[in-house]
Amino acid sequence: MTIPLTNLRDLPQGASYTQRKGRAQVTIRTLHDTLYLDASCDSLQQLVTYYQQRSNSYQRTAARNALLAEQTLQSYHQEVKRTSSSWWVALVLGIALIGLLLYLTIRLRILRWL
Repeated sequence: MTIPLTNLRDLPQGASYTQRKGRAQVTIRTLHDTLYLDASCDSLQQLVTYYQQRSNSYQRTAARNALLAEQTLQSYHQEVKRTSSSWWVALVLGIALIGLLLYLTIRLRILRWL
């Protein structure tokens, strides 16, 4: 793209010069002694949009995975709590059963001696 300097010099204060060639577009404006240039390309904008959508999709997936991991962890902790309480119940019942068997064994031996 070629832009003659005369076109830029003749611009009134605050105005801009825009030229398009194919998919590329350039906008030039001057403010005091500063030259501002904005350039864009349709195919680049399509890529930016594509990657933004992809990034948003990844972020949503990551958020869902984090939520699922948290729920799984909570479920695991609840299962551990249930298992540990069941373990204590089994231990107490086992001790009671051993005590009962000892009592019955001793009682039967005492009855045999009589």
